[in-house]
Amino acid sequence: MKTVILGAGLTGLSCAFHMGDDEYAVFEAGDRPGGLCRSENMKGFAFDYTGHLLHLRDPYVTELVLQRLLPRTFRRHPRRAYIHSFGKWTPYPFQANMYGLPRDVVRECLVGFVRAAPRRGAGSFEAWALGTFGEGIYKHFLRPYNEKLWLVPLDRLTHEWCSWSVPKPTLEEIVDGAIGNPNRSMGYNPTFYYPREGGIETLPRAFARRAHAIQAGFRAVRVDVRRRRVSFANGYEAAYDRLISTVPLDELLSMTRNGPAEWHSVAARLKRVPILALRLGIRGPALLRKHWIYFPEARFPFYRVGVASNFESSLAPPGCSNLYVEVSLPSPHADPAPIVEECMARLRDIGIEGETIVRETTVIPCAYVLYDDFRKKAVPRVLADLARHGIMSTGRYGGWKYSHMEGAILDGRKAARWARG
Repeated sequence: MKTVILGAGLTGLSCAFHMGDDEYAVFEAGDRPGGLCRSENMKGFAFDYTGHLLHLRDPYVTELVLQRLLPRTFRRHPRRAYIHSFGKWTPYPFQANMYGLPRDVVRECLVGFVRAAPRRGAGSFEAWALGTFGEGIYKHFLRPYNEKLWLVPLDRLTHEWCSWSVPKPTLEEIVDGAIGNPNRSMGYNPTFYYPREGGIETLPRAFARRAHAIQAGFRAVRVDVRRRRVSFANGYEAAYDRLISTVPLDELLSMTRNGPAEWHSVAARLKRVPILALRLGIRGPALLRKHWIYFPEARFPFYRVGVASNFESSLAPPGCSNLYVEVSLPSPHADPAPIVEECMARLRDIGIEGETIVRETTVIPCAYVLYDDFRKKAVPRVLADLARHGIMSTGRYGGWKYSHMEGAILDGRKAARWARG
């Protein structure tokens, strides 16, 4: 039985690794494996496509990565993440570390949390956030930050994506954070792992070395469901018994032929968020000791800024800093030039100055998938339907979900087990 794997990102590479000696072929549209976990070297800086940090909780993945694949390669870091609002730097998460904010803001957040109660229509993110955290925390952080990230009214978002990612402190923890006892290890990512050198592409390279039949430069353009054949932009065709796709689900559905007509209409209604990733190499230190910062206020075009060289100095030449800046876009075709200039001006406002050695941008057309009512109903149904036709669509984008690198590795193992029968 031959398995075709579309996409050599982390999920596809994990799938190939877990296929062992079984017959398979991996086709990657880009010029090399890695997907969005690639790193680029520029003038002595090692830039990831944007922030990629490895959060390990699953025992199997922990042993696989840290002992079998890359022993003595990763360093474990305690998270040093912050929020910038009201001109202040407060530790992440906002709701549990309000000390230092204006007193009326802290009071509004505390009173709102105490009065919070489940609301009718709690399936929306807005109703869930108000019912869980109250008016103040929603007003001063959750609403402005998430509107900036998702670019839609929050009553149109469902809340499944945040059940594991948004920390939910107790009243005691919120009071502690408001009076100056910081809560620094809350949430799913209080620590993270990162390679000592080389950037995050070190991880997909390790998987790729242990796989075979990986072919780059093969962009799938058509999947004939009846004939079980994939056609590529370069004219090549590949037959399969089982197909594992990690390309974005809307793209996969759009390229199918001889499948249910509903697939194309579902593809047209799935929504995604593209982002502009600005990579900066500057001379001098930047935001000392801070790993990444969330920016809820509208005056900042970016929703997050990270300083990669603050967790591994090897990512920048001596005396320099390596930054990544993330901005949600209304369209992947938006002109990046004015956005970048506005970003540079606002970075100077928070003290990021110095000679710019590298300034590069990348548009990621599908950075986040939108959790709305249509996704909630359509995606489980269409994934099951694809599986009945011998296709597993999986991974962060193939599964059309909000996920992380550890989840991608586990998705790849699950897909391999499915393909092997």
